[in-house]
Amino acid sequence: LTTSAPAIADTSTELEQRAAEITVLIDGINPGSGVIIGQQGDRYWVLTAGHVVATEDEYWLIAPDGQDYPIDYRTVQPLSGVDLAVLEFRSDRSYPVATLATYSLDQQFPYVFVSGRLGSALLQQPINHQFVAGLLLRQTYALLQSQDPLAQGYDLFYTNITRRGMSGGPVLDTDGRVVGIHGRSEGEELVSTDGTIQRLFLGFSGGISIQTFIEQVNRLEVARSLQITSDRPST
Repeated sequence: LTTSAPAIADTSTELEQRAAEITVLIDGINPGSGVIIGQQGDRYWVLTAGHVVATEDEYWLIAPDGQDYPIDYRTVQPLSGVDLAVLEFRSDRSYPVATLATYSLDQQFPYVFVSGRLGSALLQQPINHQFVAGLLLRQTYALLQSQDPLAQGYDLFYTNITRRGMSGGPVLDTDGRVVGIHGRSEGEELVSTDGTIQRLFLGFSGGISIQTFIEQVNRLEVARSLQITSDRPST
């Protein structure tokens, strides 16, 4: 980014800090990430990829400040037909809440950033924040390079080099607003609606747009707590 986009590079530290403040670890047998999207009193809501919490089990949420919270699996709410889920945790601490951006992602090759947390207290692995930059690809271009990946709501494709534990983390624009939820890294499987297994080609990662989430969120209690903008980023 230093040579090709100095304006973005100048703000990358600030963006990374903003991303770290809203990105959580969902700790379990197969750890993943999530993003804080709502608060009401001591209740916080987190959006993640559905496959991160697909199996009923014991999960712990590691907050941005390192505090851990048990997740009551009864609060996990998968969204129909897409690889997304909302869950809750309770805390008397104050945590920032993400702003969700719903503007049309029709600009060719804009910069996007994927935020996630790797590691696991359960598996005695050190926990660290990951923040990687890349380019958002036009869906038509991505489809030409991929094996029919449009399954479970995946409609964002980008060049960010991501790792498996980052699934469920936010995809951010250059103003630090959440435009999607990351779910698949290069080479990972996507199961289509007819049961066939496809894979993203090397060099691609995939996610689900926030617009797809917004279309289903009205039935959830968190809808009243969301911070949403349709404004395009300033850079």
